[in-house]
Amino acid sequence: TTIYNSLYLNLGNDTVLCAFDTITLNASNIADSVLWSTGDTSQTINVTDTGTYFVTCVNSSGCQVSDTIIIGNVAVLADAGIDMVICIGDNIVIGGTPTGATNAFFSWVPSISLDSSTVSNPTAMPTETTMYTVTVTEGNCSSKDSILVSVLNYIADAGSDTEICQGNSVIIGGSPTGPSGSTYNWTAPTGLDNASTANPVATPLLTTTYLVAVNTGCGNILDSVTIKVNSLPLVDAGNDTTIFLGSSIVLMGTGGTSYQWNPQAGLSCSNCANPTASPSSSTTYYLMVTDANGCQSTDEVTIAIEPVASIIFVPNIFSPNGDGLNEVLDVQGSGYESVYFAVYDRWGEKVFETTSIDTDWDGTFRGKHLNSATFVYLLEVVYIDGEAYTEKGNVALVR
Repeated sequence: TTIYNSLYLNLGNDTVLCAFDTITLNASNIADSVLWSTGDTSQTINVTDTGTYFVTCVNSSGCQVSDTIIIGNVAVLADAGIDMVICIGDNIVIGGTPTGATNAFFSWVPSISLDSSTVSNPTAMPTETTMYTVTVTEGNCSSKDSILVSVLNYIADAGSDTEICQGNSVIIGGSPTGPSGSTYNWTAPTGLDNASTANPVATPLLTTTYLVAVNTGCGNILDSVTIKVNSLPLVDAGNDTTIFLGSSIVLMGTGGTSYQWNPQAGLSCSNCANPTASPSSSTTYYLMVTDANGCQSTDEVTIAIEPVASIIFVPNIFSPNGDGLNEVLDVQGSGYESVYFAVYDRWGEKVFETTSIDTDWDGTFRGKHLNSATFVYLLEVVYIDGEAYTEKGNVALVR
């Protein structure tokens, strides 16, 4: 310290500068001019570099005074170590070699999952990927460094439990079943096309639980999946039957909650349990039933057709006289689709007509008995094969 004519200047004791810190140097506030070794002329300067700094101050009387300060540096080492990868459940020692000076103080964050947060090389056991930062302090200076500890938390995915119908198959395993590069071992292997692949095809006969062991770089991890096997429905399409051409039969399907018959031709409905079948020729009907689990089974039934003779017979005489014999004109026949029958007297007046072969004429007209006479009839028939037939003839009414 130097005193000239009441000028006083003191830059302070020599000191040290921490990395990235700043020191403010202050000259006399009574000087009229100031000149720093840096070339600055302000009363104060901010110093970020180490070195020797001096300043000269001059007052209005021309007196001057100078002072010098030496600023050193403190290099604080901080080494958190190189980034690491561990398996879930493992631990690892973090920090450098060394992490910092022997006489330094250490502070690690986050402190959770560390056995100590104030030592140079703590043991870390994180349950998830974690960035640890260490602060190394020497005196008033400190430095920081970080290390990333990545945690491999592999999982095995055998897939979701599911149901299949007996005889069907399903691909098991997840998307993915395990991490890339893993090997696989499925048990029980029964019903699997390949027990050592990530996604085998399973065709179990009964409900089965499959366990997969996924061998990763972190050891074996396990998962399981259950495949429920639903029995097939007991379908019955009924017994084979023979019917006459032109007649119908009700098919008796059982065993499911929904039904589908094929072929559909000749059926009153194709998606009901009991359709009415009217085939024009012998036909085998195939029934597929579906149960509440979506499982399906099939059965078949054959309806054989017995041909019918296409015959129409009109008697040529009848006697409605009350003796119980031949009391009505009874037209008989088979193998027809439709019929029209009419009777006319000798003057051409229609005395009877019908479109049903089951409706007979009793020899009356307008409620009165007709006398014995010869009448003319007209018969028009369409047979079941589509052929039309017309016949005219005489019939005698005898009392």
